[in-house]
Amino acid sequence: MNGAGTVIDLFAGAGGSALGFIRASFRIAGAAEIDPDACRTYEGLIGVRPLCVDLSELPPEMAAGLWNVKPGEIDVLVGCPPCQGFTRLRNDAGASDPRNGLVMVFLEYVSYFRPRFLVFENVPGLIRLPHGKAFYLKLTKGLLRLGYRLRKKEVDAADYGVPQHRRRLIVIGARKDMGQPPFPRATHGDPRSPKVRSGRQLPWLTVRDAIGHLPPLRAGDQDPNDPLHRAPKMGERVLRFIVQVPKDGGSRTQVPEEEWLPCHRNHNGHKDTYSRLAWDRPSGVITSGCCNVSKGRFAHPEQDRAITPREAALLQGFPPDAVFYGSLDSIRRQIGNAVPPPLAEAIARAIRERLERRSLIEFSKRAKAF
Repeated sequence: MNGAGTVIDLFAGAGGSALGFIRASFRIAGAAEIDPDACRTYEGLIGVRPLCVDLSELPPEMAAGLWNVKPGEIDVLVGCPPCQGFTRLRNDAGASDPRNGLVMVFLEYVSYFRPRFLVFENVPGLIRLPHGKAFYLKLTKGLLRLGYRLRKKEVDAADYGVPQHRRRLIVIGARKDMGQPPFPRATHGDPRSPKVRSGRQLPWLTVRDAIGHLPPLRAGDQDPNDPLHRAPKMGERVLRFIVQVPKDGGSRTQVPEEEWLPCHRNHNGHKDTYSRLAWDRPSGVITSGCCNVSKGRFAHPEQDRAITPREAALLQGFPPDAVFYGSLDSIRRQIGNAVPPPLAEAIARAIRERLERRSLIEFSKRAKAF
């Protein structure tokens, strides 16, 4: 394989997938994203301006003209359609989410561009929830009819060098002339596991690895050298409660019951809310609510505040100087919705290795013909 492989990046977000593929020496030949703020972030991070458009309203043949790309010449088509309709947090409400149909838009683009490989990422709810399964079956049947071999796996991003437990469904497809779909091996694992103890894998990266070096803040403060390292303000009552949550992984349930907030007194679920991250473990899932202690385990391990957007971005595996554009709400959404770059890089390297192997085989065949 000579030079950089080519990638089309659909539902591109802030550029998490693209960054991973670039690190594996691919070139982004075209990208599309509906959110204007994410488009601006993507362009700054990746150096490619995405089409800022609703893909359901852009036929693939029109996109091909705008990208100056022809069917059959792309190495990888990546697609991470919005997953909110398939998350377990939405329950039955997710079945009517209009974004669910974007799964089939991905299929339309594969059908037109016929890439050598495809990568589809989503939440595990796509194969667990009844309405998710219906879309998944339509997608996979369509891909099989197009002549793609498929390999699916539910992975934890922590196993690929992301300091965060984040379970995702990954489907990798290979055109029949490219052989069986490759899949990356896990590079990291539980420090107690035999593979890690024997040196075959690295230990999971931790919250301390990702954010332990950042300067301390109080709620409402901002690092003068980094506008993204900005701790959200807290009401007096919430702050008083967070102070009582034990440091380094403590839960709100460990606070004396008489001190509980009213919303917790008659509610047994969501026990991770108002709880702290643990220094020496990966974080839980970084979501669009990642800087709000009421949305999950997003309190700092020892400082009495929620994590900052910078800390959330580092826990997703973005570089420490990544710039995100838009309002704070928009930035948090971009970070929480992103594909972690180290996970994308692991996938990209597995595909690149296959492309290089196929290139060597083809070169060898041509040499023998002479």
